[in-house]
Amino acid sequence: MSTVINTRVFVGLNEQTALELARDSELKARVASRNGKSLVLTRDLNKERVNLDIKDGKVIDCTVG
Repeated sequence: MSTVINTRVFVGLNEQTALELARDSELKARVASRNGKSLVLTRDLNKERVNLDIKDGKVIDCTVG
């Protein structure tokens, strides 16, 4: 049985709070982009990891993978 991750709870949080929330939820987290610049990421799919898009220190989007 897989876990459903509500990515919307991360949107609007500051980066540190989002990373802490992921950790407390036993999820892995990584920053996928910062201020419009994509960061280098591995292409593996991990359904227990969230990818955070950060702009001006806040999460503007979050996806699973």
